[in-house]
Amino acid sequence: MSDLRPLAGEFPPADREQWQALAAKALSRGGREVSPDDVEALMGTPTDDGYTVAALYTAADDSNVREPERPGEPDFRRGEVVQGWQVRQRLEGLPGPSVIAEELAGGTQGLWLAPPVDREAHDSVLSLIEGIDTGTTAVVLDALACPLSAHEALLRRFKEQGAAPGSGLGLDPIGNLAATARSGDVEGAVELAGRVLGLDADVTAFTIDATVYHEAGASFGEEIGTAAAAGLSTMRRLIAAGIDVEDAAKLLEFRFAVTDDQFASIAKLRAARLVWNRVLEVAGVSEPAAQRQHAVTSWVMLSQRDVWVNILRNTVAAFAAGAGGAQALTVLPHTAALAPADEFARRVARNISHLLLEESHVGAVVDPIGGSWYGERRTVEIATAAWEWLQELEGSGGLRRCLDSGVVGDRFDRTWRVKSDQIDQRSAPLTGVSEFPDDKRLTALPDPYVRPGGGLPKRRWAQGFEALRDRADAAVAAGRSVTVRLLALGSLAENSARVGFARNLFAAGGIDCEVVGVEDDWPESGVVCACGTDKAYEESLSDLLAGAPEAVSLYVAGKPKRGADRPDITYIHVGCDATEILEQTLARLEVS
Repeated sequence: MSDLRPLAGEFPPADREQWQALAAKALSRGGREVSPDDVEALMGTPTDDGYTVAALYTAADDSNVREPERPGEPDFRRGEVVQGWQVRQRLEGLPGPSVIAEELAGGTQGLWLAPPVDREAHDSVLSLIEGIDTGTTAVVLDALACPLSAHEALLRRFKEQGAAPGSGLGLDPIGNLAATARSGDVEGAVELAGRVLGLDADVTAFTIDATVYHEAGASFGEEIGTAAAAGLSTMRRLIAAGIDVEDAAKLLEFRFAVTDDQFASIAKLRAARLVWNRVLEVAGVSEPAAQRQHAVTSWVMLSQRDVWVNILRNTVAAFAAGAGGAQALTVLPHTAALAPADEFARRVARNISHLLLEESHVGAVVDPIGGSWYGERRTVEIATAAWEWLQELEGSGGLRRCLDSGVVGDRFDRTWRVKSDQIDQRSAPLTGVSEFPDDKRLTALPDPYVRPGGGLPKRRWAQGFEALRDRADAAVAAGRSVTVRLLALGSLAENSARVGFARNLFAAGGIDCEVVGVEDDWPESGVVCACGTDKAYEESLSDLLAGAPEAVSLYVAGKPKRGADRPDITYIHVGCDATEILEQTLARLEVS
């Protein structure tokens, strides 16, 4: 087409050195001199997987990335040519017929059933399956909640009524082993999977649930690599039972978590398809197909406090799942970490998908990040990290042996500690939790659904701050005062920034703040935090604090000048360990 013109062709060309010079100028503020040679190192963002996200990507960064194929072709990183995704709702407990009818009327196309784990509930879930038309509604059972007999009952239902696209038995012995340290009837699961091949329908037998690894603290690369190892182990079992490698590959679906890290989550789904395509090539599948992906908004990112922020987190994650090419999407209710979902929470969850599909038309564009230097580079970097972890697992005897030996748990623990430190220091801020916390107190917390335990831990980013909030709330409910006095030095213009900083920090631990002036009397005990400018501290802080009673714990908002810090003062500032400070403050306020 001769009328095409190059992008920005009317502008003079710019090179990387010009950008570095401009960026260095922007960073050289407040007396700080930044060299253009140091710009990219300063602006890079390290990741849990060991690579660094750069501030600028150009065609030069794409030199080692193979040109991606068309959508629907190997290596399948670009996904498939499909219109949208299946809206798959997770229903916990034993939802009645009215709840299921409400879901279907609201546009839900698939049901992910997670009944309670007991015999009575098992009998009830069989009746529940009988009440669903599986020929028009896709059904998948939760492997952690259902015994083998429930999966077998669902298979009988598929034979009798047919199975809607996207249906699956949901078997996952390795996921069970990882989550509960019990793998269940592996041979029975393999035998049942073989019977799925006799159905005249596109039904999967296994759902390799990578959210188990995500919730234990795995990075994106570790989650993908572990899922690939689980899928490979499952295929080996099927092949050993006499199932052809091509058929074995068709029996697997993969479930991945997506977070509010939008671009990383898009690249993660693309990387997972790239890695699995390579696994199938090595396994000898002559015509690999794209990995079947069920995306779930991350339980790890949800908070119990200010749950409305979870709607925003879920929306970003759901967009990433759609843009990343997932075939099915479950948006967890925004109250999932706090309590079982009610009708409103379920409606909000499914409507996030509907808005993205019907109003934003996210599903109308295949692989929107495809061809982006940044997107392609990040996809390959996540895939490389995943492949290295997969090789490490395979070289150590496979995933089962690594789960038993603790290799997997130890690796995830190390990754989690890095993330946890970032959260504690608020370099990875959590809105509504560590930043701008909601001051509403919770006196009683309903129990949310918690999967069976015994294996890898189930973690959330907000749990450290929430534990502190729970302690403070319990103390207030018992009639105790949980208050820090903020000693404001100078005028409002001079002290407001650090007063605001201190309020925000202490509120993250459920601690109230009372602003007092220098003319007010000292309390007999408790915690007093001085808030003012560095100049005010130099001029009057020592004299002011000299009058503090011995039982008063002294804090100062701001970093101490080098060599001038005092052991009797706790300094709060950007980069301090917020949870450690809050823990110490609650102890000094005698909140056990």
